[in-house]
Amino acid sequence: MLFKEELLHFIWQFRLYQSLDLFSADGEKIRVVGVGQHNKNAGPDFLYSKIQIGLAEWVGHVEIHLTGQDWYQHQHDSDPAYNNVILHVIWENLIPCRRADGTEIPTLILSHYVDANVLVNYSELISSKRWIPCAKQLPEVDGLLKLNLLQRMSIERLELKFDAVQKYLASHQSDWEKAAFMLLCRSFGMKVNAEAFLKLAELIDIKLFQKFRADKVKIEALCFGQAGFLEEDEGDDYYLSLQLTYRHLKAVYHFNQMNAEEWKFLRMRPYNFPTYRIAQLCCFYAEFPSFFSKIIEMDAATNFTAFFKPFTMHVYWENHFRFSKTTNRHSTNWSPAFIEHLVINCFSVLVFSYGKYSDNPMFIEKAIRWLSDLKPEKNSITEKFKELGLQAKNASDSQALLHLYARYCEKKNCLDCSIGLSILKRKI
Repeated sequence: MLFKEELLHFIWQFRLYQSLDLFSADGEKIRVVGVGQHNKNAGPDFLYSKIQIGLAEWVGHVEIHLTGQDWYQHQHDSDPAYNNVILHVIWENLIPCRRADGTEIPTLILSHYVDANVLVNYSELISSKRWIPCAKQLPEVDGLLKLNLLQRMSIERLELKFDAVQKYLASHQSDWEKAAFMLLCRSFGMKVNAEAFLKLAELIDIKLFQKFRADKVKIEALCFGQAGFLEEDEGDDYYLSLQLTYRHLKAVYHFNQMNAEEWKFLRMRPYNFPTYRIAQLCCFYAEFPSFFSKIIEMDAATNFTAFFKPFTMHVYWENHFRFSKTTNRHSTNWSPAFIEHLVINCFSVLVFSYGKYSDNPMFIEKAIRWLSDLKPEKNSITEKFKELGLQAKNASDSQALLHLYARYCEKKNCLDCSIGLSILKRKI
């Protein structure tokens, strides 16, 4: 059976072997006191392991390979970084291995001690053609294990988004208002136009929002102009007034702008058209040109509905979703679903990130509470998990499922998943 070295790391880390009767290739009794710290960077695979070999107890590193020859193929025999390796763990093909200082390393042949069910279960997962590798086994997995996994995935997703916020801060002199604007813009773009909105955020100086606060036309001209939507030769009165204002602003501030072709309109609801979302963004910033402090002061996630209620769009958008294309009259109220989308993907992330950045658990706990208080998102991924018995009870759970699918299931990273571990341990 073919498998990768990562499986051996997994077997070693979680002791999926017969640990009571381990012997080195030379016949010395081995007792694994501590498996060590899994090292995913350069150097030995497990650091600071504690291994008893014969009567001596050693503290050092463990290197794991599929075959004995890999030690030499990877040139560890000439690398001083491997001089502290106290045990060489292989699957097969024993050959004597020496450190750079010439001393020989004890070898453990792991295949002698691993139950065949581990390999059978692993093969079934990795070769699965189902929607997710464990689709067959998932309904039988312990409920408490699933609950703990969802909690871990939700936090892991927030941590990942915090990494993105840190990059925004690093690029803009630790300006939280700018970082908040970038995250908000990305959220306005949903999935299809997220990157275009992020580019727009980079091209807008948010200090101009404060400067233009008393003039909504300038804010709208700034945003639509920078997005590249004010370059047509003809248009209705509203369009031409924005175009004229933007040309004046561009002459003063020497803007670089986007190309309108960077935005996507196909196969989406009109309310998600980038022109309509930019109009919403404008009315938001006309009210709160510095909104970051407002967000972190907010107490409950349910308060955001009232928070957005006063924001009114220009009347033009009551019968338009795009410039110069009239539609039937429609509501321009902020939909509860879109507000919840912003709380989940922007505001909770901002509050969590601020808590991490400032080392203040109050904000971290608040962000987690917001997600727990909102109803779960509905999409194809959460619905498929529901069919398999893993149902989201709130937005924290639905975010966890999205993260689980994208980072683990889709990439078949079963060895890093507690559900994968539980499946591999079956019938051992």
